[in-house]
Formats: sequence, structure tokens, C-alpha cells
Amino acid sequence: CKPRLYKLKEFDDIHGGSLIATLSELYANNWKFQQTAKAMSYHLNTVKYRYRKICEILNTDIENDSEMRFDLQLALKLTEIYNISQKGEK
Repeated sequence: CKPRLYKLKEFDDIHGGSLIATLSELYANNWKFQQTAKAMSYHLNTVKYRYRKICEILNTDIENDSEMRFDLQLALKLTEIYNISQKGEK
């Protein structure tokens, strides 16, 4: 997970952003911007901007890079599983 999400987490930590949350919602909403904006209570342009920023940071076009999209989806799912297991141990 780290190679795919590390740069986004680092950006979020430095800038107080929520790019990983946006990426996670995009994945949850089948990469549909309008549904993601509604789910996050954001303007559509905010979600589009964040998507472009994610692509810029990762130096890829997620829409046209199926391997990167798969890797990101897997990393998000594994991170979710890890977080759930960590909560269960406490």
C-alpha cells in the first residue's frame, strides 16, 4: 500500500488535505464525480480538482492507467482492512 498511497498521505499531512478520502470516495462511487461530490457534500468542481491533484501527485492519469487504478483500489481496501484490525486489537 505504501508505494501507492504514501505521496498522497504525505501531501494530506503537510497541507491538511483529504486527497486520500476523496480517492476512497471516488472508488466507493465507481469513479463517478457527481456521485462522489454528493456523498462528500462537495461541489463537483472540488472533486474534479482533487482528482487532478491526485493524478498530478501520483504522476499518472488514473482514468487511462488500469494497473494504477487497480493498485490504488487494492491499497485502499488493504488500508481499510488494516485499520479495522487495528481497532479490534485495542
